[in-house]
Amino acid sequence: MNQYSDELYHHGVKGQKWGVRRYRNYDGTLTEAGKKQQMYYRRGVRFKKTEPHVDRIFNSMSKEERDRLTYYENEYMTEEDASMLAKRILLRVGDTPVAFCDVFANDVNDYSAVAIGVTNDEKYRNRGYGKKAAKQVMKWYEKHKDDVPGDLWWGVRSDNEPSIRIAKDLGFERNYPDTTDKYGKTWEYYIYNDKKKG
Repeated sequence: MNQYSDELYHHGVKGQKWGVRRYRNYDGTLTEAGKKQQMYYRRGVRFKKTEPHVDRIFNSMSKEERDRLTYYENEYMTEEDASMLAKRILLRVGDTPVAFCDVFANDVNDYSAVAIGVTNDEKYRNRGYGKKAAKQVMKWYEKHKDDVPGDLWWGVRSDNEPSIRIAKDLGFERNYPDTTDKYGKTWEYYIYNDKKKG
C-alpha cells in the first residue's frame, strides 16, 4: 500500500471564520474584544496580587462584621467577582495590611459598586483607615469614571453605621429601594453624586 497520499486535510476550530481577527487588527492595534480581554487579564492580576492581604483582613473580622460586608458565607468574593475588580486600594501600616477598598465594575448590568473592609486588630480600629482607603478609591474614580460602567453604588447593611457615614461623607446619596437578605437584615443603597462633590 502506498504510504503517501495526494490528498490534503485541514481540521479547523468549530465556529472559526477565516480572515476574522478577534483580538488584534492587522496593524497590531487591539480590537474591542482584545481591549476587553486585556482589561479582564489586568483585573485578574490585580486580584491575585492582593488576594492574600485582603483575605487576612477579612479573616480577622468577626462573623458579624463579615456578614455586614458580604452576602457570601465566610468568603469575601467569588471568582466571578474577581473578574469585575476594576480598582483596589490596599492600606498598610508598615508591612501590615489594615484596610482595603474595592470598586467592582459590572459590565453586564451596567453599574459599578464599592466595598470596604478594615482589620479587626484593635491597634488599627477607629483610626480612619477605612475612610482613607475609600477616599483614595474615589480620587481614582474621578479620573477613570469614563472607564467603568454606569453609576457608582455603595450597598450597606442598615446597622453598619460607620460605613454609612463614610458613604455620605464621600458624596453618596440614598437612591434605591432597600432589600432584605436571607438573615432578615436590611440593606440600603447609595449612589455617588459626583455633581454634589465637585
